[in-house]
Amino acid sequence: IPFFKTFCIYFILWLPEAENPSILAAVIKILPILFLCGFVIMQGVSLSANHDYNRRILLGLIFSLFGDIFIVWEHSHFNFGVVSFGVAHLLYATAFGFEPLNFIVFLALLVPSVHTYCLYLPNLEGFLIGAIGGYMLMITIMIWRAITGLQVSLRGQTWQWTKLSSCIGAMSFGISDLILGVNKFYLPIPFARVIVMITYYGAQLGITLSSFTVNQGKIEKAKK
Repeated sequence: IPFFKTFCIYFILWLPEAENPSILAAVIKILPILFLCGFVIMQGVSLSANHDYNRRILLGLIFSLFGDIFIVWEHSHFNFGVVSFGVAHLLYATAFGFEPLNFIVFLALLVPSVHTYCLYLPNLEGFLIGAIGGYMLMITIMIWRAITGLQVSLRGQTWQWTKLSSCIGAMSFGISDLILGVNKFYLPIPFARVIVMITYYGAQLGITLSSFTVNQGKIEKAKK
């Protein structure tokens, strides 16, 4: 509920960012992510192996939070935002796991990713030439791991809706970044910021919900 309330507040206030960045704009922007962090913490983030997934998701949200702040001041801190979100994608990917690999899915995602990077390349310079390429590789890997995780769930005996949630979240993240990148580095897209933020918050919500945990011990006792 706090997430959806702050989500609505963000779009109601619709404070300028790149044109007139402010601390208030940054705070309003990160509030939904802060509440998602709280949701993950409620699921458990101890140092035990059982909470390894949740810890990585939480760290990914924290790096995303910093990325959001940097991009509010994108004229001077956009590079830091790219790095922050790149680390977030790497953390999400490691949370989703690397078994099985399924390189066919990776190659299917890599081809359009490379093509998109080639569209951006003429408008990239300096640090961004490598940073954007590395970032796109990280999000491609993240989506790849989310999809393979869903495949494992579909083949298993028990359906895991959390795997579907992470997969939808990862793909939504890809759509958000695609709109952002095309609008910034290739050609203007009408209502780009609206589309980017709706898909972005949806992505973070989906990935966060994948951390939802149920006390399996209580379920087994109930069945008996």
